[in-house]
Amino acid sequence: TIDGLRGFLAIAVFIHHSTIWFQYIKESNWRLPDSNLYIHFGETSVALFFMITSFLFITKLINTKENEFNWKSFFISRFYRLAPMYYFSVLLILICILQMSHWTLHTDLFSFIKSLLNWLLFTLTGRPDINNFAFTDKVNAGVTWSLTYEWLFYFSLPIIALFISSKKSKPLFLFISVLFIVFFFSYNTGQVYHIYAFLGGSIAPFLFKYNFINTKTKNNIASIIVIVCLLVIRQFSWAKNEYCMVLISIVFTLIAMGTSLF
Repeated sequence: TIDGLRGFLAIAVFIHHSTIWFQYIKESNWRLPDSNLYIHFGETSVALFFMITSFLFITKLINTKENEFNWKSFFISRFYRLAPMYYFSVLLILICILQMSHWTLHTDLFSFIKSLLNWLLFTLTGRPDINNFAFTDKVNAGVTWSLTYEWLFYFSLPIIALFISSKKSKPLFLFISVLFIVFFFSYNTGQVYHIYAFLGGSIAPFLFKYNFINTKTKNNIASIIVIVCLLVIRQFSWAKNEYCMVLISIVFTLIAMGTSLF
């Protein structure tokens, strides 16, 4: 059911960005769509993607109670999961900007390299304009912001493991975890709604041990609850709302536990 959900979310995010680009071409104005539905195709979908990430790795931590979690292997695998496509995207951004700048530096070399380094750090330290090009982050629709929260979650896991795993994280990884969190919030305000999404995704792994809940999430009533929640979510003007995030969490928890929407 989660694989099926991923497919629909990817399509929804595509539609969300298509409507923003359509407006931008018509009005030269970069803004959210007028339709609540098109807004949620983006915002709610991203919240659900965060929940999927949380669900998968909290489940891994719970299932490795008797063994030591291999943090070194985990961080290396996450880097190889995110970095290749991300750096390819940054390369395309750079080529586009240099092409539109007629392959001429519009700033000093130090500022150019510094702005590029910010992008090579997954924009954790900001998304500055490259070569003084005013719309650098719009070249790829500003989508890199979500990766900063992915990294925040990954580096928070050694601390989370202290509470849910019998095998405690090594001091080195705890130190790295704290260091990264301090680093993150020194450069980012950290929108709490995205953190709520990761919390929402961590509910289902703890419910799997209760068989009476598992059986009740695989029937038509559970599917109806999901659809009703989605219809109510659509009434909110955006997903950055506590009540909306509760509804999204209910939707995800039921789907993660096997609710297939008929």
